[in-house]
Formats: sequence, C-alpha cells, structure tokens
Amino acid sequence: MTTLWISLILPLPLAACPGLQASLSQFTPRITLLDPLMLSLDLSGSLPLFGGPRALWRRVLHASPHGTRAGMAPGAWASALLARGSPHRRRTLQLTSMQRNLDHLPCTTLVLTSTQAAQLCDWGCEVLGQLRQLPRSGLAQRGLSSLLTQLDRAYDPAPPATPWLAAPVSFHATRELDFHGTSLAAIDTALIPLVTELCQYLQVHQAATPRIDLTLHHDATRMADPTTFLPLALSQPQWALNACLHLCRLRLQSLTLPGPVLSLTVSCPHCPPRHSVPTSLLPDARLDQQKTDHLLDTLQARLGADCLAHPQLQGWPNPEQAELWSQATQSSQCTTHTPTRYHWPDSRPFWLLPRPILLSTRQEHPLWQGQPLQLQPRPERIEQGWWRLNNTRRDYFMAQDQHSARYWVYHDLKSGNWFLHGLFA
Repeated sequence: MTTLWISLILPLPLAACPGLQASLSQFTPRITLLDPLMLSLDLSGSLPLFGGPRALWRRVLHASPHGTRAGMAPGAWASALLARGSPHRRRTLQLTSMQRNLDHLPCTTLVLTSTQAAQLCDWGCEVLGQLRQLPRSGLAQRGLSSLLTQLDRAYDPAPPATPWLAAPVSFHATRELDFHGTSLAAIDTALIPLVTELCQYLQVHQAATPRIDLTLHHDATRMADPTTFLPLALSQPQWALNACLHLCRLRLQSLTLPGPVLSLTVSCPHCPPRHSVPTSLLPDARLDQQKTDHLLDTLQARLGADCLAHPQLQGWPNPEQAELWSQATQSSQCTTHTPTRYHWPDSRPFWLLPRPILLSTRQEHPLWQGQPLQLQPRPERIEQGWWRLNNTRRDYFMAQDQHSARYWVYHDLKSGNWFLHGLFA
C-alpha cells in the first residue's frame, strides 16, 4: 500500500481552530500533532475513497483554515518540511522524488538555534543536500546532533513517534454571530455550520446522537441570565444533516428571543455508536416506526418537550392505575412496574375521565344529564386489593343515551353508587 502524508502548518494553534479536527477526520482518523502549529494526516488508506492524491489534496486544503500551508510526501516529517520550506514543489508521491526535493530545501527549514545557523553559514552549507554530505561524526562533535535527528526523521518514511489525536467522546462547539442577532435568520447563519460540523463528527465516528442541546448566549451586562438553554431530545438517535438541521430550526422557531444573541453553542453530551440499518426488498415495519419517530421529533421541536406524553402499561387492573404517562422521548427511561399478562377487552372507551363523576339515580338506575342510560348486558367486574381495607369492587357497563352516545359507567359494589368513568368515540 502506498504511504502518503499531508502535513498542515496552521495559522493558529489547533485549540484555537474549533471543529478543525472533526472536519479533517472525515478523510482519515490517523491524525497526529507534530508541534502546536503542525498537523500531519496519514492518508494511505483514504486514496481510493476520494479520487486519488490530487483530489484529496484539494479537499484537505478546502477544509483547512485560511492561511494554512500544506505539504504532501511519503513521510510525515518530509511533508512537514516541504510545507515549511518549499514555495513551489510541495507535493511528491515517490520516495526518490521526496529525497530529491528535500535535498533542495534550505537548511533554515530545520529548527535551528542562532549558533547553529551561524555555523552552517560559515561553512557555506545552504541546502539539506549539502548538510547530508558532511561527516556525521564531525557534526555530532560540534553540537549539531539535533540537526542529525531532524534529517533522519525527514528522510525516513516511517510513521512519527507522536501519538494519534484521540476523538472526543462528546461534541461541543460554539460560533459567534457576525452581529448581534435579533432574528432567526441571523441565528441560522451560525446554526448551519455548527450542525454541519456535528454531523461530520457523527459520520467520522459512525455515531448518532439521541439529544441536541442549543445554547444562546446574550449580553451579560444587560441581562441577569445571559443564556437561553434549548434541549432537544430525539425519539431515535440521528446523524443525518437534513434531519438534525430541520429539527433545530423548528426548535428555534418556537422561541421568543429575550434579547440579542451574541453566539450559539451546539452540544451533544453522549454520542453512542449507530446501529446498522438492514436493507430488504420486502416492506419493513421499521420504516413505519421511522415515520412515527419523525412525527414525534417534529411535534416536540415545535411544541416543546413537555407537550408530548406517552402511555405505559402498568400491572394494575384498576383503569385509573393501569397506565402511566411520561414524556414521549423518555418513556424508555421511566421506572415502571412490570406489566402482567392481562387481556384488555374491546369494550374499553377511547377517553378515560381524570376522575369518575358521581351519577344521580332513579329507582337504582343511573341518570346522565337528567336522562336515563340504557345499560348493555354482560358487565365487566374489576376487583383489586382484596387484602386491603380500601379494596375496589366494581361492575363496568357500556351505557347508551337517547342520542345513541355511548358511555362507560360502573356500579360501586361497596357503596352502591353509580359513576361515569369514560366516553366512547
């Protein structure tokens, strides 16, 4: 396999270039920091994926900040020296041409002290090729051992001894607005590159995010609380750019800005590995589930996290205790009782009242709005808590009034009263 490296000399330290590591990781995960201003990328395994060295060179430079100098060579330190010292021939693919181009680089390309630079000037040694012809033992005796080490690293195509940069386990990026934004259009100019950077990070690490947190930063001198926090929990982990950007925009549209926005932060505290999606020629039930998840995410982004609830079956026969409502995107995190195997009859109503309504009676027959209800035969008996004092003993009936509207009523066997508990659609 062909060994090929691209080294970048950055205008600013890597810590001052937010998102650069994530942007470059789309080309290769093997990135190392040779010094605070110099990155080196091992592109040996990426050449067939991006159309060859020339196309990969253009894409890496396009992803780098303005003012970056680059070099390409079969060795990491060789590409770094080409980026530092060669104004024209900064790309070489073969080992022989790499050594030839290095021989023509000036000695000032190496890291020299003032004493070492003066010694080389006195000897008339101007390029690396001339320096290599000098006796190594003589250079070592004159205190130039560091130059020999740099020469050996430059002409050796072996990988550098510096460690690979580790990918962060979470995503956090901030971008300042060009001006104090008071509209969603101004915030969108910072949102698009931040979400794009997030999706690049997820794509590189084959991860997905179940949650996106947006933080708007305001002027701290004018507001007591200078931040606006907008959490966005997703029903299923996402990694697609269009889906993430669409949901973030919907979340911002439902917000009334308390003041001008100075900067925007997008963060994901946890990015688990994504699950592979199998492909099939036959219809897949997962497609319907994805449509449901997309609908839930859209509703939550528009209405907020507290406006959607999800029912969960509980292990109690009492209708008012048979389900627990939780947030739709956090239903799996709720602690519930283990549901028992219970067959729910088809005669259950669509709408259950929060509290049963006491009904008046006439000759022990229930009335609703002054009109008698016609009870259907074969009631359903529910008993619970027979071992306790406040046990439940009820007979549930389907009832119908003179307008053919159907109700769910029950007769309390302990008190003898009738109650309305549900309505049929």
